[in-house]
Order: sequence, then structure tokens, then C-alpha cells
Amino acid sequence: MYTYIQARSGLYVPHAAPHGMEVGTISAFSFGTRPDTPGPINKQLALFAVGQAEDRLVQIIAQSQVAEAIVAMGAANYLRHTSQPETPRENRYFSTAHMMKRVQDYGEAGTATLLVAQAHHAPRVDYMAAQAGIATELPPGLPGDFDPHSGQLATRSKEAWRHRERLVMAAEVAHSGLRQVTRRFAK
Repeated sequence: MYTYIQARSGLYVPHAAPHGMEVGTISAFSFGTRPDTPGPINKQLALFAVGQAEDRLVQIIAQSQVAEAIVAMGAANYLRHTSQPETPRENRYFSTAHMMKRVQDYGEAGTATLLVAQAHHAPRVDYMAAQAGIATELPPGLPGDFDPHSGQLATRSKEAWRHRERLVMAAEVAHSGLRQVTRRFAK
């Protein structure tokens, strides 16, 4: 499956928004956690997202760690919505699937969302958006580093990510197939 191969290598395929569709929001997905700081990868993602927001004059829907970095760099005015779980700071985790729901809820109707995610994470984010019916643009040049001090083991190294992503992608593909079967029988 191409998305797993891309996730393993970090070599994703950038693409423009669907023909005739403009980007209405930027959706920034975090990568890794730290108990007291967004971490270096989320800071890179925040910088990338803000740069895109400045160029395109659109707002950002950001996962909590990226949102914290955006606020810390003095660019909170670009935030449209912050996805944050209702748990204490040290236990905070908001999955890609939860964030995708926020993108559906807070995105601009009739427009695409520009996805900002770590390069190895981007293929799955793009796949999940497509499964959710969200039009996307995936830009070139997304950060591809890992954080050896991340609280999430899978985001510490490329090797750890490969092992986890193989399982996550298989589960996501199986789940999306189940959703399609369920929709067919619901009619």
C-alpha cells in the first residue's frame, strides 16, 4: 500500500487542492508530546503552518501542541480553532482521528484544507482526510525530523515510527473498509 511505503520513507507525494477549489483553512497535526513544551517538531510544524497562513491569508485549525507553539511565537491571531482534549497537561493526547473530526467541524465549507503534518505522518493524515470526505492540499517541504525525547515512543525515531505505522495503517484501512460496508447496508 503506497501510503505505508510513503510513511516509512517520509517521501510523500505533494498535491494541489482539487481543481477549482481554494484552500480555506490550514490543518496542523502535532507529532509527539512533551510534558512541559510543544517540542521541537511541533515548533517546526507551527512555523510551517504560520508561514502558509501568512502567504494564503487563511486561519489554522491546530492540534494542541502545534497551537501552543503558534501562541508562543506570537501568532495566535492565525488560530481558528485549537483541538485540545479535556485532560490534565501531563496526560494530554488528541489522536489524528479526533483532529480530523475538528477539521470537518471547523473547516471552511466548499474549500480545501492545507495539511501540515510531519512528513512521515502526512500520508496517513491525507488518507484519513480523503476517507472523511475532506478535500486537501498537501504541500512540499514538510518537516521530517523525529524527537528523541518525545513522550510518544513512536515519534522518537524513524525505526519506531515504521513499526507503529504499519499497524496503524492496517487498522485504518480495515476500519475505512468497514465504514464503506456499513454505509452500503444502511441504505
